[in-house]
Amino acid sequence: MLTRDEVVWGFRFCLGRNPGGDDVIEQYMMMSDHKALRERLMESPEFISRMTQTLKPAEEHPFANFGRPAVVFIHVQKTAGTSVTHLLAENFASARRCPERFNHLHHYSVAELGKYDFFSGHFDLFSTYLIPRRTIFRLSILREPSERLISFYRFARAHPPSPSLLADPHFALAKELDAVAYFGHERIRESRLINNHYRAVFGGSLWPGTRLNYDGSATADSVWGDPQRAISSVCQLDGLGLTHRFAESMQMIFDQLSFPQPLPQVKLMSTDQLAVLDEEATPVAPVTMTPALQAVLGDLTVDDDRIFEAACAEFERRFDARRASTEP
Repeated sequence: MLTRDEVVWGFRFCLGRNPGGDDVIEQYMMMSDHKALRERLMESPEFISRMTQTLKPAEEHPFANFGRPAVVFIHVQKTAGTSVTHLLAENFASARRCPERFNHLHHYSVAELGKYDFFSGHFDLFSTYLIPRRTIFRLSILREPSERLISFYRFARAHPPSPSLLADPHFALAKELDAVAYFGHERIRESRLINNHYRAVFGGSLWPGTRLNYDGSATADSVWGDPQRAISSVCQLDGLGLTHRFAESMQMIFDQLSFPQPLPQVKLMSTDQLAVLDEEATPVAPVTMTPALQAVLGDLTVDDDRIFEAACAEFERRFDARRASTEP
């Protein structure tokens, strides 16, 4: 049991006021300990309301911007996405660009997300549904899956060593292993960034742990995503590009957005450019596709190959339709 003073000071500390009478004090004195009192008070609507007002006193209600269209670029790593981000960002005021670059949109409040018109990051599709806007133009650019994996390996291998990067097995193992050993390593093969990444981004989630399936059941592997759902999601994107058709992709997407056509731009964050710009980076030779490498990559791209094939077909359909609509 608690003393009278303990209950009074618990109310003063958590709620900023005295308890509402002796009967309330006596009721709370019956609680087992200070932890139970604290949890009860901090779970109360009064405490939650006070904390919300204290932490976010100046946040605008998301309805104020709900009618503004937003653009969301789902940046799949090593697809020339950094270049896409820079080209798109030029069309938005800096205050309207969301600073989040990783898959952490769920850490933002609805009011915070409501402030921004442009989002670009390594998001999965699910996370973009957290953005409180009536109209969202979602786009992404895809690359041949094996090429993307090899490009990521070279990029990780070339990066200057630092404690933070070397703590990441994606980078640490790239420094130690050749391509075949790298993609054969257990830690790499279980990574959602490596193992059928498109499937997770567009048909599941990048968030680790057990997730709920769409039917409500929970399984440990549902986070990896469903390939058919991923194909459907990719083909329903508002904007769809292909790395090997970069210029045509940008022309089509910028036309859809009614943005001025972008000027040709050097690809940013490429591995070969990194070795030139950063003297601490390690020059990395091209990786040759050998039968051994092809074999070890096989099941890492089996679903992504299907998703990419569908993306290519959808891109050609859209490109042909655009060309037909502009011909005399």
